[in-house]
Amino acid sequence: ADEDRLIRAQKVLDNLPANERKTIVQIILQETSLRDQARDSGVSAMKIQRSVKRGLGSLSTALREAQLSD
Repeated sequence: ADEDRLIRAQKVLDNLPANERKTIVQIILQETSLRDQARDSGVSAMKIQRSVKRGLGSLSTALREAQLSD
């Protein structure tokens, strides 16, 4: 069951827009700071924060929908 959830999460993550996927991977999974990510990307930390929020919302919605379809 846990393995199925991980596979589903990876598929959902893979289907996110590239910028949201990259931001989530770097901020959440690799624990890069918002400021470091912003500096490396050439955008504001606020823009990175919004991208994380949008991406996590999309991820949450897609995972809920996948769970309901099981």
